[in-house]
Amino acid sequence: MFKDVLFILIFSIIGFIVFTVLKEYVLDRVKINKWIVLVLALVVAFVPGYLGVDATSFLGKYIIPAIYVILFLWFIDLCGLFNWFEKKSNDKERLKHNKYVKQVDKKHDVIKPKAKKNRASK
Repeated sequence: MFKDVLFILIFSIIGFIVFTVLKEYVLDRVKINKWIVLVLALVVAFVPGYLGVDATSFLGKYIIPAIYVILFLWFIDLCGLFNWFEKKSNDKERLKHNKYVKQVDKKHDVIKPKAKKNRASK
């Protein structure tokens, strides 16, 4: 039993690290509806059983659950549930990373006229 709990813990840590790297470089750049991601996660979870994928094989033990976990974490991220865990004190940093919230605190630049030489007369 200790072996199984250790396997689940290591698998979860590796899955979350892979998701974080994918989110940083790939998933944030992909524009997709969150419900499509959820349907893909459910398809990955249930269809291999109907296709006869062996649960004791490498594909059935590691690859399919990893894809399911990444898709489900992506769905949770698209829903905005990971925003609850961010610091609330640094609002500007939070708004910069959240692409769905309009940034309210924009810096207003004031255009000042440039001083022209030889304009002063004596």
